Amino acid sequence: MPPTIPTTLRAGDTLTALWSLADYPASAGWVARLTLINATVRYQANAAASGDDHALTVAASTTAGWTPGAYSWTIDATLAAVRATVATGTTQILPDLSAATTYDTRSAYRKALEAAELALSTHGARAYLSSIELEGRKQAFTSPGDFIAFVSRLRAEVA
Repeated sequence: MPPTIPTTLRAGDTLTALWSLADYPASAGWVARLTLINATVRYQANAAASGDDHALTVAASTTAGWTPGAYSWTIDATLAAVRATVATGTTQILPDLSAATTYDTRSAYRKALEAAELALSTHGARAYLSSIELEGRKQAFTSPGDFIAFVSRLRAEVA
């Protein structure tokens, strides 16, 4: 079974993993490394040798600084100038709720729907002149029909 990490990680928690890489034993000098990356940030951590295995420990004080969001990850093994990718996947870093003073649990779609419904109740047929931000993208509308269709899609997505 290839090495892995959890599908969700909580910022502020200690991350531990033990990887057995038969083709890349730590006792032979291979070093396993975890890389987490998304569009804005990259984190890396090296595993320590534990006999033939690779023991990864990322301290809570380190993960406390990790930005919540979706990440791709890779585990690679290196020895001198040789590098081999041994596993890849995705994970979600969740916020550290114990360090938060507030936390909005609404999805991006729920937030956009609430903004669109507020625009409708405030501006009626002229609501289409508003713009809505969804997942970092601003959505503009050219007609009331476009706006109503967008609101319908949001309602379906939220449902």
